Amino acid sequence: MSTKQVFIIGSGPTGVAAASALLKRGLKVTMLDAGLSLEESKQLALNRTSSMPQSEWKSDDLDDFKAGTEATAKGITLKLAYGSDFPYRGAEQFIAANGDVGIVPSLAQGGLSNVWGAAMLPYASEDVTDWPIKISDLEPHYRAVLEFTGLAGESDDLTSKFPLFTKPHNGLQSGSIINSLLEDMRASREELTQRNLIFGRSRLAVSERNQHRLACASCRMCMYGCPLGLIYNSADTLKVLRHDPNFTYRPNIIVRAFRERGERIEIAAYDLATKSDVSFQAERLFVAAGTLSTTRLVLESLDAMNASVRLKDSQYFLLPFLRYRAPASFDANEPQHTLAQAFIEIFDEEVSRRSVHLQVYGYNSLYRAAIKNAIGPLHHLGKPLIDSFLKRFILLQGYLHSDYSHEIEASLLPREKNALTARLALKVKQNPQTNATIKRLTRKLGSVRPFLRGTPLSALMKIAAPGRGFHTGGSFPMRASPGEFETNVLGTLSDFRRVHIVDSSVFPSITASTITLTAMANAHRIATEISA
Repeated sequence: MSTKQVFIIGSGPTGVAAASALLKRGLKVTMLDAGLSLEESKQLALNRTSSMPQSEWKSDDLDDFKAGTEATAKGITLKLAYGSDFPYRGAEQFIAANGDVGIVPSLAQGGLSNVWGAAMLPYASEDVTDWPIKISDLEPHYRAVLEFTGLAGESDDLTSKFPLFTKPHNGLQSGSIINSLLEDMRASREELTQRNLIFGRSRLAVSERNQHRLACASCRMCMYGCPLGLIYNSADTLKVLRHDPNFTYRPNIIVRAFRERGERIEIAAYDLATKSDVSFQAERLFVAAGTLSTTRLVLESLDAMNASVRLKDSQYFLLPFLRYRAPASFDANEPQHTLAQAFIEIFDEEVSRRSVHLQVYGYNSLYRAAIKNAIGPLHHLGKPLIDSFLKRFILLQGYLHSDYSHEIEASLLPREKNALTARLALKVKQNPQTNATIKRLTRKLGSVRPFLRGTPLSALMKIAAPGRGFHTGGSFPMRASPGEFETNVLGTLSDFRRVHIVDSSVFPSITASTITLTAMANAHRIATEISA
């Protein structure tokens, strides 16, 4: 392989994972990226808070980070980053009608890692029996990725199914509600294990300290954006990569299509800064633009107008859970982080032949805001009752395997006049097993109430639109013997020899577990294994 003509499209987690592997091999890499970033005023505020202890933070900066975030009984609308919608800005032009689909593309530097929940579990081997590779093939790449993302967590019962692959730190403080839940579950560990349920502390891509040597302040700001910048963002890795003399970053670039011409790949693009067409020549190309953008780009490069592919999804839902008793030490202002504080994994074939993943969230002031928005002026009259409720309230954020989830059909429409690219039309394809599986899950949780010391509030469950959990992919699945719109184990379609799709678009299925760690590991694997 030439050391001058290796290109990557996209700066999200899979893009930087592939770049890291390629640079480690001594190759020269150019990354093409739209690269939208946080507004300067908000970046300056973040620079201030990340460089000083919590006691010196300005309330105006924190209020600015919270601006625009609204909570309702249905949850939060699209999550903002420090009060900014830049992770989603401009992406609507690449999607036509999207029906009831929840996922959106991103043009941001760092992609959707600007707004993710940082949950990091590998995939369980029994959930990927339809893949042409094994989890063991990903193990060295899990380790490589975790070296630069960092990991908060601990060795516990989860390790039997989900190895750590690194030594985590325990620098994050959970709240009293989740601590008391975990204490009760540990006391009933044997009974829960017999009922095919394992649990443990959450594992999160959160650094122990930032560049200013500041540790987590337990400030409860996680849902708005960490004031210390501790939550992993692939833009952080991008900053490191840019110090490598073999790495070139080209922002403001929208890639329209690519074509293989013999030993070369011609990349047709548009420069947002100069408002002009540009082109690049590559000897090998890695596509890591995120599942929607990658699907659009590959279909357009194949001239597959009106063709359709199926995107697989891990169905996302919110299930409120009420503990029987509040912890004696509960305080709404107690120091804690507000990302997922625990994970519960269910391996019960009477619920699902594949595992179910639950992320457990403790108290968050957004819950009170959601109740206030729901009942209006009556909120003040019911304050004592609401306070009692919130002391015992837990939110379970659940995911199903794609076998039990709705799918999204994506088809490419002809490019309209003056449009940058063609657009994707998205349509939900219902899976009749989805709702039935969730009902079986709620019955399962009801059956273990004595051990969880609480009950699921099934009547308040919210099942999100397909794609809303952003655990989506599979439009060009890896196969041992690829067919049309399918890839080999190196993410290559039969139409190409030097183009590798490296994001979750190549996943044959989407497990209930968290998606980002495996997506990054697989991108790192492909970039490592391609022949020179």
